[in-house]
Amino acid sequence: PKMPPQFSRIFRLSIQILCLIAMLQGPARLLGVADRVGSLEVGKDADFIITDGDLLSYMTLVRWAFVNGKIQYDKEEEGILDHIRPDGDLDAPPPDDHWPRRLGDPLKG
Repeated sequence: PKMPPQFSRIFRLSIQILCLIAMLQGPARLLGVADRVGSLEVGKDADFIITDGDLLSYMTLVRWAFVNGKIQYDKEEEGILDHIRPDGDLDAPPPDDHWPRRLGDPLKG
């Protein structure tokens, strides 16, 4: 039997959350710094990012980065990545120079 679509989305999100916990809390424990980093809790460093999409997708951009609870990067103010999806349109075609020219045309083999 086929799963309902909402169950599939919930399952996928659950897996992503578990992966994130493993990527953040595990290394913090191994390095002995779990009392400061690895999760968002009162009294910890509050280093985190906010993205405009799925954290594990190559299309996702960081919108804000916080270090010690203070904004250290704001995509709107920084300007370095303005040429990448300036309107936030996920379906926008890539720019003409999206592939390093020195590598040749990837579609021509």
